[in-house]
Amino acid sequence: MAPLSFPGIHKSHTGYKNVALQNIFSALLLSKDACSLYVAGKVFEEYGVELKTAISAQELEEQMRRRRVDMALVDFDLPEGGQVACLDLSTRWRGVTIVLRGRQNIMMLDKRVHLVVPKPLTVDLMSRSVKALYSTMATRKLLTYRHPVTLKLLYPSLLYHGVQRPVERATVLNLSQTGLCFSAPVSLPPGAIVNANLPLPESKESVNISGTVVWSDASGRAGVQFQHLSLFERRKLREHLNPRFPWPLLALPG
Repeated sequence: MAPLSFPGIHKSHTGYKNVALQNIFSALLLSKDACSLYVAGKVFEEYGVELKTAISAQELEEQMRRRRVDMALVDFDLPEGGQVACLDLSTRWRGVTIVLRGRQNIMMLDKRVHLVVPKPLTVDLMSRSVKALYSTMATRKLLTYRHPVTLKLLYPSLLYHGVQRPVERATVLNLSQTGLCFSAPVSLPPGAIVNANLPLPESKESVNISGTVVWSDASGRAGVQFQHLSLFERRKLREHLNPRFPWPLLALPG
């Protein structure tokens, strides 16, 4: 299994930045079991997937708030394993989940679980489990993959608590089919609605976007999740971004 690594695929003068596509996927494992930690670490390293670990549900959820996670592995031998938010059916997180279980019988009807893997883990079992979910994870990545760009939002405005105001000098830093990250001179409040016209690089077309600020920092960067985009606007985004996606990621590793 060779790590997934691709050269930069876009020229910087087109609006897209050159990017080395290493560690495209990331995983997070909640476990205290030495065997599970060793086996998962070995398999994910061979696949070129970045793996982080947590020893408590609180630590796992804090890490998921701070960083992008494509796959969560939860050890149900931990008493709090079944309480993590990413397994809740109402979660907004859309990565894939694997539950590791010992001999105990567990009910999964009320949990968001893609695969249940018995313990003790072996390299072969863990490898087959990752392969089983790889296409699901990669297809999701097609939608959420953030293409690094440098674009000026046109006519951006912010709606917060019923008050609408313009946003000055808003520059898009990355773009996906589900949202974008942009920078502005001032910090924006989470929960605010952003409306703007987004010009598409290498194209004379643009997309009218509307989304919610889901995070922001003191430097003026903000993450926006698209809301209420029309089917026409979503199709334009899809047709423009799909050809720029690193398609080898969707191939199953050997």
